Amino acid sequence: MAQQKAHPVVRFLVALLIVIAVAAVAFFVGYLIGMRLAVIPLPGIL
Repeated sequence: MAQQKAHPVVRFLVALLIVIAVAAVAFFVGYLIGMRLAVIPLPGIL
């Protein structure tokens, strides 16, 4: 397998997995930041 180059389909699947992983991480980080920004102002409002 090391002698053969990856098939276009395999490259596409790997690229798709990388995109999904990056999107998931970005969504998770954005969610944490959003929760932190939403939680911090609460004591000031209350």
